[in-house]
Amino acid sequence: KGLYYSSDNGLNWNLTNNGLPNSAPIRFFEKDNLLFVGLADSGVYVSADTGFTWLATDSIIAGAMVRDFTKSNHNIFVATLFDGVFVSSDNGEHWVSSMNGITNYLCQCIFAKDNTVFLGTRYGGFRSSDGGQTWSDSFSGLPSENIWDLIGKDNYWFAGSDSGIYLSSDNGDKWISISSGLPESST
Repeated sequence: KGLYYSSDNGLNWNLTNNGLPNSAPIRFFEKDNLLFVGLADSGVYVSADTGFTWLATDSIIAGAMVRDFTKSNHNIFVATLFDGVFVSSDNGEHWVSSMNGITNYLCQCIFAKDNTVFLGTRYGGFRSSDGGQTWSDSFSGLPSENIWDLIGKDNYWFAGSDSGIYLSSDNGDKWISISSGLPESST
């Protein structure tokens, strides 16, 4: 139905679709006082006025199904389903494909800490230690299945997959299951 905002802590909501196509918002992201929205089938839009008006970013990702955003240093990364990973160093004005070493385009989630970027796909995980220039799939212990979410806290990295939750304490070199006591997946 569109994108809504509230100026009274959620008591009332107002439609704010000025400039957006009729596409479902999937993810929001903020960088340098700019708001970004990733849409289900229309790429990335940016707002410089707290979401009142929206402009399409570079047309290279115009039809992409955006799944997630992250930032690493000054770069913004966007993970898309079917089109892979894109990176922008100029707040979305221009995007370039960042797929050197990634073997599939079904990207689900992306998360960065400093210059290390982690990517979860439908068939496992990838890591870049050089800000997205190159990627490797050297995630020992992480299953080759849907990686739905990634997050880091201090020196710990967590990955949520079809078979459970995994932990790495060595920047993603080795992963161990920490799903003991959780119900098994029905998928």
